[in-house]
Amino acid sequence: MESMTVELFRDSVRNRGNVKLGLRVEDAAMRLLWRYGYNCIEKIYTGCVYKCRRWVPVKRVSGDFKAISKDGKHVHVEVKCRDGKLCWSDFKAHQIEALNDVSLAKGESLVIWARNRFDLLLLRWPIEGFGPGKSICWEMAQRFALVFDR
Repeated sequence: MESMTVELFRDSVRNRGNVKLGLRVEDAAMRLLWRYGYNCIEKIYTGCVYKCRRWVPVKRVSGDFKAISKDGKHVHVEVKCRDGKLCWSDFKAHQIEALNDVSLAKGESLVIWARNRFDLLLLRWPIEGFGPGKSICWEMAQRFALVFDR
């Protein structure tokens, strides 16, 4: 029984670290959007419950932020924090669907890729050369980035 309690504690500590990192990255992403002229930036919240030794979202949401661009377009933002390559499989099906839907409706779909906690890339969706079964490295993504921020 004692080892299971220690295991649960370790998992919750690890998860807290991931949650803290996620919150820091989302905060930096929000500041990046604000700095580059996006207005009415709103975090899309989902509740979480602690289940089976990890935090699980209560409901599925389309993205991380919504905003309004300088020219009045609806903006949909997905934030990804990855140190290696950004893979198509890092996106869930409903996230890809939401990014595509907003793009097709003449809105702006953006992906903010955070690396090493401090480097941020603002990419317009769809990302050139990126699709099912593919990945994109940081150097390639910089070529397509709207903004590179440190």
